[in-house]
Amino acid sequence: MKILYVHVGTPKTGTTAIQRFCADNREVLARKGFAYPDFPFRYAGKGKNRNGLFLASRITQSVEGYQTKEEEQARFEDGLQRVKELFQSYDNVILSDEGIWLAVRKRRATLWEELKQAGERDGYVVKLIVYLRDQGEYAISAWNQRIKHPVTSADHATETWEHFAEDYPRYVNLAYWETLSRAAEVLGKEHIIVRRYSRSALKGGMTQEDFLDVLGLTLTEEYTISKTELNERLSLNACEMKRIINGLPELTLSENEYFRNVLLSISDSSSEEYPCVLWSCADAARFMEQFEEGNRKVADAWLDDGGPLFTKKKPETGETEIVWERDNPHMMSDLVRFTVASNAALLRRVEELEKQNKALENQKKGWEKKELENQRKEIQKLQKDVAMLKEFRKKVRNPFRALFAIIKRTFS
Repeated sequence: MKILYVHVGTPKTGTTAIQRFCADNREVLARKGFAYPDFPFRYAGKGKNRNGLFLASRITQSVEGYQTKEEEQARFEDGLQRVKELFQSYDNVILSDEGIWLAVRKRRATLWEELKQAGERDGYVVKLIVYLRDQGEYAISAWNQRIKHPVTSADHATETWEHFAEDYPRYVNLAYWETLSRAAEVLGKEHIIVRRYSRSALKGGMTQEDFLDVLGLTLTEEYTISKTELNERLSLNACEMKRIINGLPELTLSENEYFRNVLLSISDSSSEEYPCVLWSCADAARFMEQFEEGNRKVADAWLDDGGPLFTKKKPETGETEIVWERDNPHMMSDLVRFTVASNAALLRRVEELEKQNKALENQKKGWEKKELENQRKEIQKLQKDVAMLKEFRKKVRNPFRALFAIIKRTFS
């Protein structure tokens, strides 16, 4: 049976690590009958290892700044044609893009039907791979990411957590049961693979090993696990500063990125001094109540261990919950850290540029000196050639004069 595996995340569940792992181990996977294709499709601001982008992502015209449905459809059909061709050599093809999870709610609501039709036409079955994490944790992580990277969410990069939590359906898809049951109606419940995303739930405590297990493979020494760049989270004080910075319209994207990197550099110290949470366990429990029934249905439908989809969070024994407050007394310390780190980074950059400038000047001087030496040698060569030519002309001219005199005497 030919199988098209579509890994749809969800977002904030180690998707980057999975995509990097599959890309780094294409040859190993290929030997085992699995293709993780590197399509030529590229999207601004999105990683090249997300090879399933063509299934749901918009194509943005960089000059005009609009999306064209015709181009999107053409790319979608081109991608499926490439998938069809891959099945001539492989029994399994893997596509991955976490953006699909949000897109199928509305903009790409017919994606499952389109994929099923393509599979029936071209002779393969479509299976979804979905990782789920506690909705509260997912929402917090998504908000932090939105504040940290305003490029991907410029319109809402200054929103407070309170507003985000109240209006979360605009930004993240936390309706796990509704989304999965909709996919199951089209593709079949047996073709939906659901895994919990937590260190204790992942096989071997590793995202990569767990993903291989989903495919029916085992992690061995054949595989390479690269050190994936950590998607670092801003401390809550740093996040608040970044949220305010995002509201400065005069900042360029590169300047905004500079301040983000500075805030990331102080986040560990900030969190150590002020180890707080965004909301209490009680608040998190109230937030999770709205998903309780749906999560139970998901667990009953796709997990066979008899446990709940997620375990309710409780404060650690003997620990007091510290809930973050905007006017907390540690903000001043973090402002000092931020100011010093910003200036230090600028000084280091200035020093680096000065070194580069000095190196360029020395290189220029060396080039000029070398060029002058080459010119001097060229002039000397020309002078030598001129002298040789004069000598040659002298030597040639005298024999001809003598020969002319002899001829003149002979015939006179």
